[in-house]
Amino acid sequence: MKSYCYLFTIIIVVIVSSSCSKSSSPSSNQNDIKLYAASLNTIQQSIMGKWQLTYMHGGFSGIDTVYTKNEYWQFLNNNRVIETVNNAVVTDTTIVWNYIQLWNTYSMGIHYHYYIMDSILNNVLTIHDYTSEPYYYHFMRIKS
Repeated sequence: MKSYCYLFTIIIVVIVSSSCSKSSSPSSNQNDIKLYAASLNTIQQSIMGKWQLTYMHGGFSGIDTVYTKNEYWQFLNNNRVIETVNNAVVTDTTIVWNYIQLWNTYSMGIHYHYYIMDSILNNVLTIHDYTSEPYYYHFMRIKS
């Protein structure tokens, strides 16, 4: 009988301790935002500034990963983007925004290449190609 009481006590302790939750939640970055279903104005304001492309992954295999160095995209307030690689400007153009009703989101067009804006989490901007086998691009915000 003593062993049953001991077993019962252990079971209760396990149940009670597993059902408890921590009262403190991890702090989230105040600038974190899901861009996927945001308004165009929110997207434009959130991406404003200079970003360093750190890596991209995906593609046909889904596992291809490419790390980059010295590649920057700067989003300006006049709907322009300037892309530099090794301090040489490779793109300086106007962004074409298109609403995709089926997905309730906007695509960003740069020279006939379209991207979907995903999110900004911990100062990392993630976007992906608007294709069936997309690359996901990860940018770090550059402080001015």
